[in-house]
Amino acid sequence: MKTTVMTFWKLSHFLLFMKKILAKLSSSHFKTAAHSL
Repeated sequence: MKTTVMTFWKLSHFLLFMKKILAKLSSSHFKTAAHSL
């Protein structure tokens, strides 16, 4: 039981980390797109 909880906890943190990276990438991408227009 403990192992599944730890795996889930790590997975949730990994997903949050990916969300942050995607948000940064999308925001920078939108900025460059706005500048090109």
